[in-house]
Amino acid sequence: MLGDSMLIAARRHPFFYYSGQTVMQTMDDKDPTLFCINAHILCTRTVFYKDMFECLQTSTTLDGTSDEHPIYVPFQTKQFEAFVAYLYKGPDDWPGDQGRDLDFLRSILQVSAFLDCDDGYRWAVKNLDPLPHMSPALRLHLASAYRVDGWVEPAFKALVDLQNPLPSYPDALEYFTLPDLAIIAHTRENIRKSRQLWMLCPPPMHSICKNSLKCQAAWTSTWWKGLGPRVFHPDTPMSGLQVQKLLEGDKIAGICKECKANVLARMAEKDALRKEELVVAESLAQMQELQMGCPFGALKAFAAFGAPSNSPQSMPPVPSQV
Repeated sequence: MLGDSMLIAARRHPFFYYSGQTVMQTMDDKDPTLFCINAHILCTRTVFYKDMFECLQTSTTLDGTSDEHPIYVPFQTKQFEAFVAYLYKGPDDWPGDQGRDLDFLRSILQVSAFLDCDDGYRWAVKNLDPLPHMSPALRLHLASAYRVDGWVEPAFKALVDLQNPLPSYPDALEYFTLPDLAIIAHTRENIRKSRQLWMLCPPPMHSICKNSLKCQAAWTSTWWKGLGPRVFHPDTPMSGLQVQKLLEGDKIAGICKECKANVLARMAEKDALRKEELVVAESLAQMQELQMGCPFGALKAFAAFGAPSNSPQSMPPVPSQV
């Protein structure tokens, strides 16, 4: 990568080049750029450069002293530019429009995580969290790559929710490994099968009221004609939990209170409508084990999908604008 970035003459950054400071060059194949910035700021804000400059103080290296001898930084220019803007200008330099917001904040997250800049990392996470236009696929990718634990579960649940489409190409291959995609697809299929099973086997109503036959007929009609189309809807299928809440909250036409309470109690005993929650939890644990590089967890997950035990692992990436 270093050789590729040296084929193009590096330009000086039009703003972040302060004479007499430390010269740094981005390893960007298309736009290698020289920054000349204060080493003290980098040392006080990042653990990575604090340790590096302590080592440089005891050496005779020329690195960082001129354009001809820069310190190379393993980032694309836009990434490092956003991070330096955060260090020098602070959060007030936030671009402000949705498209640029995402790239700007992602860059700060990625560089801060790599350089161990705690305040930059926390600020980026805080401001990325509420962005409505960040897809679940990207959120899970960033959460896994940069250890944003609070995003993992909600992003994974959104990805396996049958009301949401699978990640489209090229996002799927850009954000996930093939084992990750297998887990997501397998989970969605298990959820679909779980719903089909409990939908095809409605809980029986053992009515003891005076109009038991009427209540049973109304329950059968409600299950097949009322719930069936909603559960099997191709675009907005209802989950088991949604069905349970709907039945608990709505008055079911033709069924007395006693019979309704009886059938809901039987449904709660079997807990069939909530089994997909267990499916999601188990799949999420498998994906997390894979991404942590745990050999035992990886073998378990690959075995579940019939993949060979020597399949490639999901490794944390070197920061790149993905």
